[in-house]
Amino acid sequence: MLVRVFGIVDTWLLPGVDAWCSTAMPGMNWLIAQVDQEVLRGPGGYLSWIKLAVIWVLLLCWISFLEWVNKDSQRHDLQHFVWNPAIFFPFFVALFLALKIPLFAVGGSLLAISWLVPAIVYVVQRNAQLPPHEKVLTGEHLWFVTATTLNKMGMKLQVQTREMHERGPAVVFHALGGSNEQENQSNLIRARQSEGFLHAKELLADAYGRRVDKVMLDYDAEKVNVRYQIDGVWHEADNQEKEPGELMLTVLKLLANLKPDQRRIRQEGVFRADFDNKKIMTRIVTQGTKTGERVLWHLARPTDALKTLTDAGMRDKMQEQITEVLRQKEGIVVFCSLPSGGLSTGMSAALRTTDRFMNDFVAIYEKDEDELSVENVSIEKYDKSTGPKPDKFLLTIMRKDPDAIVMPVIPDVETVTMMCQAAKSGKLIVTSVRAKDAIEALLRVLLLKVPAEEFVPVVKAVLNQRLVRKLCETCKASYKPSAELLKKLGLPVGRVEAFYKPPERTEETRNDEVCKECDGIGYLGRTAIFELLIITPAIQEALMNQPKLEVLRQIARQGKHRSLQEEGILLVARGITSLAELQRALKE
Repeated sequence: MLVRVFGIVDTWLLPGVDAWCSTAMPGMNWLIAQVDQEVLRGPGGYLSWIKLAVIWVLLLCWISFLEWVNKDSQRHDLQHFVWNPAIFFPFFVALFLALKIPLFAVGGSLLAISWLVPAIVYVVQRNAQLPPHEKVLTGEHLWFVTATTLNKMGMKLQVQTREMHERGPAVVFHALGGSNEQENQSNLIRARQSEGFLHAKELLADAYGRRVDKVMLDYDAEKVNVRYQIDGVWHEADNQEKEPGELMLTVLKLLANLKPDQRRIRQEGVFRADFDNKKIMTRIVTQGTKTGERVLWHLARPTDALKTLTDAGMRDKMQEQITEVLRQKEGIVVFCSLPSGGLSTGMSAALRTTDRFMNDFVAIYEKDEDELSVENVSIEKYDKSTGPKPDKFLLTIMRKDPDAIVMPVIPDVETVTMMCQAAKSGKLIVTSVRAKDAIEALLRVLLLKVPAEEFVPVVKAVLNQRLVRKLCETCKASYKPSAELLKKLGLPVGRVEAFYKPPERTEETRNDEVCKECDGIGYLGRTAIFELLIITPAIQEALMNQPKLEVLRQIARQGKHRSLQEEGILLVARGITSLAELQRALKE
């Protein structure tokens, strides 16, 4: 049947080639006819089976390669709209020419060259733009393919485990969590011997390159669903096949000294990864689900970008106010935010505005709590399970007569009462609570059953913050807000010419049209909305006599206090974030 198809192609589609050969090379007509009849073709003018088989093999190889180029170029943003026709048309044209050129050696060579030359050019160009672990047809890649194939056939290569951990991205894992270093080293060796080690390295390198904070892996019976949290928002990622995903999970559990065979119980552990000249502390939490198992992989991305309040996004006038409060010699300053709201970063930036060279600052932590990264602040730690209670430990620190005490976590009501007494005696106390806004933070302290007459006179200010994503400066799109929208937001008509938003992306959007800076998300990095509440006599009176949320908010508004929403609208007006992103952040 295939022979007849080629015969039809020869009869109907190639007369133009015959005409061209006759016109361009009239002296060759006789030779072509002779070779065509006696060398290439048999009775009936059909192609020989052997030559047809050679062409058919080349055709199948070309189709397979074309499919790979299409997927590979789109995956790596390598201008697939250029490479697809560059691979397709030369071979397509050469295929018809090969059927008419009288010498099969010439036609077959032309066919092979029309495939190999574009293929080689693509591979060379591709490898030049990708990291070493993504390159193909290199010695390492060919060795890996060969080893994998033989292993699947049951022929184990003795050298496979030798360099297993050195393949792929330049990620170096460090096993932690074992009872001693020997156990950690044993876990690391076991992890290195698994094929999942490479998958774990590739996932971490990809996640880190995309600015991912958390990776969620949902295992079910067929596949592994992967999601990335970038700047606090979850995004779908490429799913993984079940088998390599299972191998990778075993590696992650080994590195964190967890039990790989336990799939239902909750397990939690830590390990470290060195990549891109950074030391990345990671934590994984696993839990069985109805469909399989869920894994949450936290990546503690080291950053020195947010050292100051300006870096964190605070406007100048508010910086002056909070700096003045923190320079006072007594009183309590409360910081607050929602969980994962950047509270530690905000507190650290605010404390850097204080004079820690001329004044003695002491920070108090429970032994397992994370420390704020602030220079010239002494660290004191207590163990509530074996040592004195937090309030007694605080009393011990007060006897050393520091100028300021930082206690980021309030452990109990007795400690808060002791903090109030310290503030009355001439100490600056800095602490924090979890709350949606500044007013709620005050009430949460009182809900601990702290006597209002102890707390209210000494509290000076509350600084609340909420993180929002910043628009990508490269691809953000402007639009003119309506007068009704400006009025609703409390902005004068004509004051703001344009709002900004992420560019619209449809199913027809090509990969090469996606912004390379933000990876097509439309947002790049985060900033904070700050709300500073200075405690006035009116607020103090309400806290003492009528500590209700709406009453306190109304009094704050009367005192021209800007709410978190009002501060966020200023960021929208300045084009730093979008209105949709502000609404998302305020709904958290």
